[in-house]
Amino acid sequence: MWFIWKERCDRIFEAKSKDNSVLNLEILRHVEFWSTKKGKSLRPTQKKKTNFKWKAPSMGSLKFNVDATWISESLSFTYAFILRNESRDCEGGKAGLAAGLNPQEAEAIGVWQTTVWANEKQIKNFSIEGDCESLFNYINGQNADVSWRAKAYMQEAHRLANLCNNFLGFVFMPRSGNQVADSIARFAKNITNSFEWEMIPPIYSKKQLLIDKSNIGSPINPILYDSTSSVTMTLSES
Repeated sequence: MWFIWKERCDRIFEAKSKDNSVLNLEILRHVEFWSTKKGKSLRPTQKKKTNFKWKAPSMGSLKFNVDATWISESLSFTYAFILRNESRDCEGGKAGLAAGLNPQEAEAIGVWQTTVWANEKQIKNFSIEGDCESLFNYINGQNADVSWRAKAYMQEAHRLANLCNNFLGFVFMPRSGNQVADSIARFAKNITNSFEWEMIPPIYSKKQLLIDKSNIGSPINPILYDSTSSVTMTLSES
């Protein structure tokens, strides 16, 4: 305010004036100098990131965690999914190679491959959890920016999942709560063929599995994530 008042006095009484950009710069420098002196920053404060932890499914149900690692359109990407029970023990999974135009499509293919495997193995009472928010918003009937190719994979994943006995829904989980699938997808970059496992997961996922197993958290209530009715309407309209 003092700078503005001084500039006005100069214009009226001294017939002097500064360019607005020069006055602006003087004010910003002054504020920044004194803010720094007081140990404050002009930068907006960032919200503290929440560290999400993986939670086991409810009693008698299972949970898939799925992720994909995309590099470029010209290179194959890797996807991985792992199935765990309420005791946090592994009950199988798969890692494989595929081709996709972008990371979103890669994630959608990973979800679709999960439902293909679930059908083949006749898995029941399960949910699917992943960290691509736009895809899981879309499949749960919310507005989301999703490419038509990714939509096609998600629609097919929805169809296959609901052919299984008592599918519990698609659930979004931030990356920090999806670390096991992420670690398997990343370490599987050098594979040349798809591979599966049953009770014993890949060795490079064991550390994160132990971390997840040691975390204490209440299991997810599958009823809250039952998306069948809302998705059916959304997919039929599209």
